[in-house]
Amino acid sequence: MDKLFQLTVPMPTLGPDTKRQYFDHVLGIQSSDQVGADESDELREQIERSTSETELLDVLKSVSPEQREAAAARAVERMSEPRIAEVTEHALQKFTSLMDGNPRSMKRFVNTYSVLRAARTLEGITVDSDVLAFWTVLHIRWPLLTEYLEANLNAVASTGSTEVRLDSMPDEYGPLLEDPELLHVLATSPVRLTPDLVGACCGALADSLLDEAVADAIDQ
Repeated sequence: MDKLFQLTVPMPTLGPDTKRQYFDHVLGIQSSDQVGADESDELREQIERSTSETELLDVLKSVSPEQREAAAARAVERMSEPRIAEVTEHALQKFTSLMDGNPRSMKRFVNTYSVLRAARTLEGITVDSDVLAFWTVLHIRWPLLTEYLEANLNAVASTGSTEVRLDSMPDEYGPLLEDPELLHVLATSPVRLTPDLVGACCGALADSLLDEAVADAIDQ
């Protein structure tokens, strides 16, 4: 059963620009405010010159939400190319110690990360790689925890700059929060989750809310 259902594929939500374009198409309206050709050409060139996932994310962060949405599909294609995927997998190796000893779960970690990265990128969310990788570890090993955090962001912290507080979770999650493996992972991870970052990892928040939160999320 674990082998049959070891990978969940989330469907990315439509961004506002894509929704508008689709609705205009349904109504037969010819859109007149497309991204300029020169800007589109420059963005495509930057995407093609990028040699890593980090560079691709930086390119997407530097443009408007409309440009980001238009270029997201090609950026995802580039991320899946063998050379860039190899660089990404190498960067993810530092999270190996947070996984359990099952080789299948390690492969699942890489696959799940790739799926989440593609979905979030298509949504225009450029959440930091370390943050998404840590979320992927939690999602694979303790899905009940990530499901609760996704559904109860307001309950775990009052502001976007506040670190997620697991001690505010209901009593029925007590045994989970006493798991020594989970406590070890939370204590040794280089990432400190905030509600904004949790929202970005699960696609709940716009990327514009992350600028200040990401800077505080990674322990240098």
